[in-house]
Amino acid sequence: KDAALVDTMCSAKARSNPDAHTRACALQCQHSGFGILMSDGSFLKLDDAGNQQALAMLRSSSKSDHLRVTVTGERQGDIIKVESLKI
Repeated sequence: KDAALVDTMCSAKARSNPDAHTRACALQCQHSGFGILMSDGSFLKLDDAGNQQALAMLRSSSKSDHLRVTVTGERQGDIIKVESLKI
């Protein structure tokens, strides 16, 4: 669980404390898409398939915050072409 899942809209304000970003906020801001905040502070956006996986995971999760995920896929600039996303 090396990266925090955050919606794109809140990525800048969540950067200082991504574990405090809530599932409710991520679902509320889902239209902006999702990405992951890496431990070095960088933000990588998920591709369309990754956004769908993230949304499904958020909807089924009982966690309210500390949304840590492991993503596998191919990095293309600041976007990840997601193969799998696991909480």
